[in-house]
Amino acid sequence: IVKSSFIFFWYFWARAAFPQLRPDQVMRMCYLILIPLAVLNLLITAFAVLI
Repeated sequence: IVKSSFIFFWYFWARAAFPQLRPDQVMRMCYLILIPLAVLNLLITAFAVLI
């Protein structure tokens, strides 16, 4: 029961501490940050394989 209480507390704390993102904000973050990072990761990995 202690483990369940801890998980329950952690879940509600995280929901209260971090802002709720709207879908348009998530899409903007994906296009501006995550996709360029993924492409950079792909290029670094391809370069590492070639070496």
